[in-house]
Amino acid sequence: TDGNAAVGTILAPDGTIVKESFHIGDGDIWANVAAVQNGFVVRVAGMLHFFNNAGERQGDPVDQNTSGESYARGRGDGERLAGHVNSPYVFLTGKVTDAPIVRVSAWDARTRTYVATADVSEGGFRGDFDRANLAVDALNRVVVSWVSRPDSYEQQQVAARVLALEGT
Repeated sequence: TDGNAAVGTILAPDGTIVKESFHIGDGDIWANVAAVQNGFVVRVAGMLHFFNNAGERQGDPVDQNTSGESYARGRGDGERLAGHVNSPYVFLTGKVTDAPIVRVSAWDARTRTYVATADVSEGGFRGDFDRANLAVDALNRVVVSWVSRPDSYEQQQVAARVLALEGT
């Protein structure tokens, strides 16, 4: 309704068009596209849109709030979405809006269902920051990093935590 929409075009490695431009969702995005096993996920305005490699939508979009967390719903400057082409899980991280803490949540792209959430930051390295980032490997090990300024520190520090997801 405001003229902003996320659209996609799928290109083959040789540059040929696999799928012409298609509508993903209404709203803006910022670094919120992630590859997963047999497809990809796009986060637009707090909704997770699941697609297969041919760009065919896989069910209805899933609200990020199915995690029970209060991640921001805007274009996602402070949150990041990540996955790995050999894993069916997609991960979202960022500071939750109801507490100064960084969390990471996971969904299963095969079933489009919420799997788990974990605290990333803690007391001394709370989440009073602007952005978080993450990386995921094929074994569902996740590295989440963020900028923090612990009490009595004059400058911000970069903090990171390594976690692993068991699919069960």
